[in-house]
Amino acid sequence: MAYSFQTFTAGHVLTAAQMNQAEVNVRDHVHGAAGVGSAPGIAKAYALFTPAGVVTKASNVSSVTDVGAGSWTVNFTTAFASSTSYNGVCACDGAAGTNLAAIIGGITRTASASSVQTINSGNTANVDPASGYLNVAYFGDQ
Repeated sequence: MAYSFQTFTAGHVLTAAQMNQAEVNVRDHVHGAAGVGSAPGIAKAYALFTPAGVVTKASNVSSVTDVGAGSWTVNFTTAFASSTSYNGVCACDGAAGTNLAAIIGGITRTASASSVQTINSGNTANVDPASGYLNVAYFGDQ
């Protein structure tokens, strides 16, 4: 089933066919199917991984490479439109009582890969997160 624009009025009860079509439309927006507009605010790539680069959950991330303490390269399965057409966010925990700053794309930033760095609160060294996991998400045009 291909994308098909749908409109509904408030209180309209959808048939099974309309529900199936709505599901296809949402899927095509999320995955950026050909001819379908982008879905602003929906992550086009995300991963949960360990400091060793072991990916435990991901979408549109083919691998994560550990390149040293507090430094990784996230490789995308489907590239973004360009190195400047996306932004990323990272969440991780520092050791007790400390904060980590995360930098996305500071070392590597291409359409098909992005670096992630975690830096101690003194901004003096790259460090691995204490929690043992990092979450990254990328938003933009593919």
